[in-house]
Order: sequence, then structure tokens, then C-alpha cells
Amino acid sequence: MFVEVQQKVIQLDRRKMGETRDQITRRKLSRWITEKVSAGPDSTFSVTIASSLQDEVHNFSERLASGAVANLATYFARRHIEGFTVGGRRSANHPLLYDAESQQPSGADIGAIGEGIAGWYLEQVEGLSFEVRPFRVSPDLIFLDRTKRYILTEVKAMLDTSPLLGKLPDTSCDIIDLMTKTHMIRQGGYFGYFISVRALAPDHFELYRLALEEQVPATSGSTQKLEEELAESMSDTVSPSRSRSPKRMQQERAFDEALGGFAQRYVASWRDGDEYMRSQYLDEVARTICFKHDGQVRYGQLEHEIEEAMRSALDHEPLEKSELWRVLKEDCELVQEKFYGKS
Repeated sequence: MFVEVQQKVIQLDRRKMGETRDQITRRKLSRWITEKVSAGPDSTFSVTIASSLQDEVHNFSERLASGAVANLATYFARRHIEGFTVGGRRSANHPLLYDAESQQPSGADIGAIGEGIAGWYLEQVEGLSFEVRPFRVSPDLIFLDRTKRYILTEVKAMLDTSPLLGKLPDTSCDIIDLMTKTHMIRQGGYFGYFISVRALAPDHFELYRLALEEQVPATSGSTQKLEEELAESMSDTVSPSRSRSPKRMQQERAFDEALGGFAQRYVASWRDGDEYMRSQYLDEVARTICFKHDGQVRYGQLEHEIEEAMRSALDHEPLEKSELWRVLKEDCELVQEKFYGKS
């Protein structure tokens, strides 16, 4: 099985996240997404599915679709045979002649194949961890990345007679609306994925992945850049009994600077009564701590380091005696649940 992949990332600020509230702003958001996508993909490559496609359909499809792959193969094999049903019966009435192009697999089969390929791609190509396949609700698939951020994924599938990105604007708006509502129920960071899969042949598919990233305002230290630099420097890191390299120490200082910036913004959001941004900044505090320690952070250690960061942000005012203490303890429970699961 051969899959041609295109990838695109669009970052969304808070204003864009709110543009699904009515039809007028939703149309504006849809046009904005279309404009962004029209600039072309960020990357393209090809991959091969080594496993059985039917097995992947069973792994990720909502419906029972045991014959989905076989039905797709039959469609492509017979698409130029006109006038006969699949069982070989011929129409006796020429105006009602059976049209080969109309004898397509069911929409359920096509959708199941798309979900199977999308699930395989997210797990095997992007390296995400499967969380759940919700039944009869949106999104189609939920995965987790290595920072415990949820990937809410909607999948659309079609035959080669339909455009690959025909459903992208409307479905992307649906995903953004879902991200906004989900955030109101459960605080945390979310990615929205729109994945479109088009069958060009029984063993040849196109896959387009649009990642809709909820953007948090950056501080003077970029966490993503620091993470990349820290990973790059791991070759400089030696056993704990030996001293760290100057480069590694410099990067850790940069992480501390970024951590302090996020902590200060968390405190400012708390004072402003902005629960949404307070949650966002605490997620970035926790994520920066994990990056600094290369992901090797224990459950209790994360809460302790978050509290230390807040003490610094309060200019060493006694944290336990401040009004922030109770709020921070509750927020720490939520963020640790997101990063580690329930204790």
C-alpha cells in the first residue's frame, strides 16, 4: 500500500478560536483557512503501509466493515464495465443501463478505509499514542503526543472522483469549535487534526493532514527551540557523576528563563481572572519543566517544581499564605492528571 502524504500546520490565536460562534464569523474563518491552505503544504513525502489495510480498518473504524478493502478493489476492477450489476445481471432497458461509475462502495466502507489509514498514519508515522476511538460522536479519533497534548482528529475519505480538500474548510471550522468547547469542559492543550484520504487505486492513496494548533503567546525564551537545542546537546551530556558541559548548563539557564516567564504570566492571568490563559500558561510551565529534564520527571516532582517557579514569580512572597496557593494546588492536580493520568 502506497500513501502520498501532504502536511500543513496552521496556528490559531484566541481570536480565531472564537470565530465559530456565528455564521458570519464562521464564514470569515473558513475563508482564512482556505487562504492559508492555498499557499501549499509545509511538507510532502510518501510512505508504505506494511501491515494489512483491512486490519487497520478493524483497528480504527467506527463500523463493522469486514469487506471494505475488498469492495474498494472490486470498484476499481469493474469501473469501466458498464451495463452489468456486480452479480452479472444486465439491464434490459437501455435508458436505465447500469452506470459503472455509480456502482461504488458504500459511504461506510469508504469512511472506514479512511479511518484505518488515518489511524495507521498517526500511530506509525507521527508516533502518537492512541487514546480512544469515540463511537457516534466527534472527533473520529483521539491521540496523545509525547507532551500529553490531545490530538482531536476528524477524518474524511473519498474516491478519486472527488477533490481531496473539498471538505476541509467546513470540517476545520467544526474541529476548531470542538477544541474551544472541549477547553471549556476540561482545561488543557489541544491540537485539531483534519485528515483527508483519497483512494486513487486499491493500493494507492493520498493523505492530507492539516494540524490546527492552539497558540499560546511566546515569551522571550522559545520552549520549542530550547527543546530542540537540548535534544541536540544530549551527546554532550555525560553520567551524573561527571560535570555537565558548558553548553548544557547554558541551555538549562535558558529553560529557567523561559520557565520564569511562563510562571509570571500565570500569576498575571490569575490576578486578571483569566482562567483560560491561566490554564495555558500552567501547561507551558509543566511542559518546560519536562523538556528541561528530558521527560524524566516524577509525579510529585512536577508539582514541587511548579510551586518553586511560582515562588520566584511572586518575588519570594510566601506562596502558602497567598490567595494563589489554593488555586495553584487545584491547577496542579489538573495538569498532573493531563501529563500522567489520574493518580
